[in-house]
Amino acid sequence: MSYRFLVVVAIFLSIAGCGSSDEVASSWQVPDLSIGVPDLKQDVVKRDVVEGVEFYDILRGEFGGDSYILSSGVLDSAAVGQYMALLKRLAIDYSLESAAERAPQGNQIGDILRIRSVRNRQDAEDLSRKLQENGLIFNVVYSAQEGLETTGPFKISLLKIDLNQFDGRIVNSLAQKTMQGAETVSAMSVREKSVAGINGGYFVFNDEVGDYGAPAGIYVENGVLLREASNDRPVLIVDNSGDKTNIIFGRSVRTELFLKQGNQYIQLNGLNRKPGLLLNCGGYEGRPLMEPAHDFLCTNSNEVIAFDRNYGAFTPVGDVSELILSPEGSLVDFSKSSGTEIKEGHTYIQFSGNKFFDFNQQETMELVQRVYVDGKEFQLKPGISMVSGGPTLILDGKLADGLRARQGWNPFPRKTESDDQNTDENATLPVGIENREAFYGNWVLRRHPRTAIGLTAENILYMAVVYGRNPGVSEGATITEMSNLMKALGVDHAMNLDGGGSSIMVLNDQPTGPFSDPQERMVSDAIFLVANE
Repeated sequence: MSYRFLVVVAIFLSIAGCGSSDEVASSWQVPDLSIGVPDLKQDVVKRDVVEGVEFYDILRGEFGGDSYILSSGVLDSAAVGQYMALLKRLAIDYSLESAAERAPQGNQIGDILRIRSVRNRQDAEDLSRKLQENGLIFNVVYSAQEGLETTGPFKISLLKIDLNQFDGRIVNSLAQKTMQGAETVSAMSVREKSVAGINGGYFVFNDEVGDYGAPAGIYVENGVLLREASNDRPVLIVDNSGDKTNIIFGRSVRTELFLKQGNQYIQLNGLNRKPGLLLNCGGYEGRPLMEPAHDFLCTNSNEVIAFDRNYGAFTPVGDVSELILSPEGSLVDFSKSSGTEIKEGHTYIQFSGNKFFDFNQQETMELVQRVYVDGKEFQLKPGISMVSGGPTLILDGKLADGLRARQGWNPFPRKTESDDQNTDENATLPVGIENREAFYGNWVLRRHPRTAIGLTAENILYMAVVYGRNPGVSEGATITEMSNLMKALGVDHAMNLDGGGSSIMVLNDQPTGPFSDPQERMVSDAIFLVANE
């Protein structure tokens, strides 16, 4: 690998003095980060942020002649035959190619038809419209972002945090300090007075699939459960209950919620979310899938959902019965009302469809919450935060590709009803052939902007953002490439976070790379480094 290393020295003076930045620079060099073809040149600019924290601005590779092509995405055998017959009738040259990787289970996930005979993006878009008029849906994609071999370029932002030296905290921040609404990472950074940070977990991206801006999976803040888990997905745990931040990775998180009165109880479906809608699935009694399924909407017209002040100012409006409990668990009201103003300390339980609870109005009730990480109950306490992500990239120092199917990225879910509810914002296959194989091909195997976090056995925390969807500027990474990046950094555990237009790193409140959206995307939460004052 051709390697060039530039050092930008920031000098921090104190009464006790400071160590040599040159000594720090010579002790560690950015390894080959394994994105694109092997042994690409990496230009690196290093900056000392605060004690124990180093920022690396990395430009890997260079433009190598990539161009726009048309791609069908992953198709099943019946669709491939249909497409090939129509392309021959239209006298359009194409190639039939296998997906770049196999499914986590080891089997082939389908084939892809690609048309490479276009001269530029405009030609590709014109041909795409012509094909659509004939019933064929082809995406206009840049070849480097299709997951094919490429020399890049790749713009990578890397934070290296020595948790043994960093005099500060790693903190989660919830947008708008509520479960509804979103905010840019830059704005949250200003509020948290952070020195650096990255975007966090997945979230509800519009009001049709839930409450816009709400985390789409477990969220715990300072020991308080604010949102139930999308069961069996991975979790990042930030423990600030001691003198130093402790980071824990779980490959599977589950929650159980119960409304209990004496010996009677009813299991709840959710906490602080819009009834009937569960983005990413994995919920109690979810339909049509009980297993997690990323960017897929599960529904259920018969649910019991609890709300508290963390949800917002009012409970959701709908055809429900609503039970209101005082801070002591006494009954305040039970009626067909909804859209009720939420009072601090009170709990609001909504029953929809055929759900009901035969309670005694004179006795108190209790909301019981349990969180399980990797099969063991996890005790929440002040200082504990949790954010959902996935898939797991590295587990016990090894690539964790085999976990994808269990964590929401299964190309072959047990229920075929998934074919008509795929909500992936980038999947444009026609409904007749839409499937989770196509979703897997687009989401996992194509290059997109990505954000990931990993921890070594020596307590070195890495936060990495690979910017993307900017042809000739930065192409993004596949999920496997993010696993390889974290493996190259020597981590024991690593997890992917939200990506695409959400991917961003900020340093002193400023983005470190180019957005893939026209402007910085608003997200549900972020992870920050906050130095002690």
